[in-house]
Formats: sequence, structure tokens, C-alpha cells
Amino acid sequence: MDEKQAYEVLRSVYTNELMMEEKRRVLKILYRHLEEQAAELAVADELAEGAGKRVKRYKEYAYMPGNTLLKSVQFVFNTARGDPTAGEPDASIHVKRIYKALYQAPAARAPVIPDYFWRTPLGVACLTAEQGIAAVYDIIEELEQIHRTE
Repeated sequence: MDEKQAYEVLRSVYTNELMMEEKRRVLKILYRHLEEQAAELAVADELAEGAGKRVKRYKEYAYMPGNTLLKSVQFVFNTARGDPTAGEPDASIHVKRIYKALYQAPAARAPVIPDYFWRTPLGVACLTAEQGIAAVYDIIEELEQIHRTE
């Protein structure tokens, strides 16, 4: 398998629908973290009123203005799809933002990323953005075999 074929497989798998679902999954995780932390600080009621409406809208449309986590998720998906504009030198910034938001405890110095993450669509996209398409050839071959049998 060469680089071009690998990007073709990822392009066929990473549809806009899949990316939106993955963004919604990320938002659910982050919202759960926010609720837990707010409860620990005894400010959950104050946050629930205004933030709840905004988060509901973000979950629905998976868009937040500005340079946010969802922009980083979109960046790594675009990179995995072979988008030529996605190969910016700040890929590590986007990947680190995702790892930190999802898997780094507030007092920890580094995220603790579970092994299953690397088999998720977002995990494969992060590996592709961080290490290049060659890092995920084995996963792409598995995806290609699954698509052939369907």
C-alpha cells in the first residue's frame, strides 16, 4: 500500500457524518468532565443555566467559534483525509490540545491516553497528523478488508 492509496481509504471512511459524530462524542466527554468538576466546586447550578443551552447547540451543530478543541479535531480529520491545506506546521499544537482536553487530569503533567483510543477514528486521525500516514498503514489495511467484505 502506498501513501496515495492509504489516503483514499481514509477519505472514504472519514465521511462528514463520521466526523460530526466523533465531534459530538468529544463534546459529550468534555461536558461530562465539566459537570463533574462543577459539582466538585459546588457551582454546578450556576453553570447549568447558561452553559447548558450553549452546549446543547454545540452538540447539535458541533461548531464553536474561535481556535477551539473542535477546530483541532477538524484539523486532524482533514489531515487524515489528505487535505493539502491541513499539513500546517502546527499539527502538534492541535494534537496536544486534543490529548490534554480528553486525557489529562487537571494536576497531571502529561495525558494518560488509553490504548483503545488509537483504534478510534479520532485516535487514527491524531496518529496520522502527528506521525504521518505510514504510522497507520496496518489500521488502514484492516479498514480496507472490512470495506471489501461489506
